[in-house]
Amino acid sequence: METTPNGSTIALEPQSMKLAPGTLQVRILFAGGPGPKRRSSLHLPDHAIDGGPGDFADPSLRKRWIPYAVVEFENFQVALQAEFWTGYGRAEWTDKGLCCFDIGASSSSSSEVTLRLFVRSLTTCAATSRHELLGTLKINPFTQRWRSSRYQSVEFGGGAGMVELKMYRVEEEPPALEDHSWSVRQKYNGGGFLHVEREAP
Repeated sequence: METTPNGSTIALEPQSMKLAPGTLQVRILFAGGPGPKRRSSLHLPDHAIDGGPGDFADPSLRKRWIPYAVVEFENFQVALQAEFWTGYGRAEWTDKGLCCFDIGASSSSSSEVTLRLFVRSLTTCAATSRHELLGTLKINPFTQRWRSSRYQSVEFGGGAGMVELKMYRVEEEPPALEDHSWSVRQKYNGGGFLHVEREAP
């Protein structure tokens, strides 16, 4: 907070800070319907129902659609297809829900992860598959909340459902300097370039 000359206070935006080099790991466990119940099912958007069932608790609907997620960080994207549907219409990733991103020079403490949940229609020709967006969420993975290694539930799509995930940063240790012997083996004529090889210690 900051006090203005007239005595009022204003909230200050948190300062963005550069991050040490490392890796951001995002792991999705499952995605389900809204609410605290772990067995609530995902739903197709209304415009995609076409008069049939829209609840993925219906086994005939699960046979026609495959759930997947697209995770984006610093303009890099990774697609993660779910491993299976549960019998009550929840998408499970289990061991297939992990993706990693480099934390580079453009990353800061205000960088966000964007996660989009989709289903695609199961057809023999990938070019004719339909892709329907179930919902989107944006998260800053560098806040205090995500310093725990536990899975957490996050709402997506304005209440369309919940996704269980965890995110954590792994900092890279700078390589230790080592004492090596170096020697010049050959000198090239004309350009002044040197061919240098390292001698074994």
